[in-house]
Amino acid sequence: MIGIIGTTFEYSRAMDPVPPASGPPDRPRCFIAGCGYVGTRLARRLVPDHSLRGLARNDERAAALRGIGVEPVLADLDAGTSGAGDLPDAVDGAPIFYLVPPADTSPTDARLARFLALLGKASPTAVVYMSTTGVYGDTGGAVVTERAELAPGQNQLARQCAIQMH
Repeated sequence: MIGIIGTTFEYSRAMDPVPPASGPPDRPRCFIAGCGYVGTRLARRLVPDHSLRGLARNDERAAALRGIGVEPVLADLDAGTSGAGDLPDAVDGAPIFYLVPPADTSPTDARLARFLALLGKASPTAVVYMSTTGVYGDTGGAVVTERAELAPGQNQLARQCAIQMH
């Protein structure tokens, strides 16, 4: 079961199914930016029923995405806003799952700003910003809800808190 505030999805199959060799052309489209551990798990979960595209910072990551059934869009969010000409078409009319962490070297989330600039006039149907429970700090094992006070202990987590407060 996967939960999003106010919505719960029940899944009857395993969390990491093998992607199909091909799928029907009318599958709903989705875009994932940030295909690390969680993004890759999400992609594997969605690929059987969706047409997925995902952000890849280099050819190696692009090959890894292709290997799980995701069509890559090349763009390095640390390298500025040039390139990624396919990004607006990839996200237009599709939901975006954004899981890219802020860079360690920036006081703000320059990666998110660059990603949004690269979108141009694209109109995604939704943007889901995924953060981390690390923004709540070390709770010593206590239960944490979304109403808990934010207490990041690292600079990267402080940047994510700042983003979430706006």
